[in-house]
Amino acid sequence: MHMGLDTVTLDGKPFTLHVEDGNKFKKGDLLIDFDKELILKEGLKIFTSMIITNSHAYKEVIIESHKEITSALDQELFTVVK
Repeated sequence: MHMGLDTVTLDGKPFTLHVEDGNKFKKGDLLIDFDKELILKEGLKIFTSMIITNSHAYKEVIIESHKEITSALDQELFTVVK
């Protein structure tokens, strides 16, 4: 998951990571949060792309919505079928 455009220039300041590489998580677990106002104050855009880099390991990846999502709370973005 990549959050923001050019937010690397902020040296991680607006982000709080709640998981580490190798952790397992389930629907509803908090992975990361960020200070939206700080990012916008720095003149950067809020944009998050999600890329499944190991999609070959699954039977199917079903995209649940192609529309712009303003809040992912209680909304399925995609389903991965093992």
